[in-house]
Amino acid sequence: MPLKTTPSIILPDFPPYLLAIFGLLVLWQYYQLHVMKGRILAIDIVDRSGIRMYVYAVADNLQACEVCRAAHGTGFPPSEVMKSQFSPVKGTCKSPDRCLGFLVGLYGAWPEANRIVERLQLSCKREPIQLDQDELREMVLGPWE
Repeated sequence: MPLKTTPSIILPDFPPYLLAIFGLLVLWQYYQLHVMKGRILAIDIVDRSGIRMYVYAVADNLQACEVCRAAHGTGFPPSEVMKSQFSPVKGTCKSPDRCLGFLVGLYGAWPEANRIVERLQLSCKREPIQLDQDELREMVLGPWE
């Protein structure tokens, strides 16, 4: 009497590798989401000072409307900037030509930037802080080179 053999299914060996790659991609996206929300501080490998902040600056401050001029020099933590409804200007621009403003992301190890980041971290609920002209000037012209 002949033996009956059952057909055996042979699975290829690449599905575990695909699952591993997929798992790493999901983990990387999760990490990126936390970095963008400010929960994880992205640090440069060469310079480990850990300074991160955003400063809103209005070009030609004298020609800007009062709403944009009031927002000039405001420092924001990364967690605030990454919110979906974020706007550095509180209100709407009153100028018919729209004022030219820039949200600049800063990362550096100079002492002036360190002091501003410390103020941001100490502010209530990590809310934006208003920098005066002297602080902005020190940060831009300071010994950061």
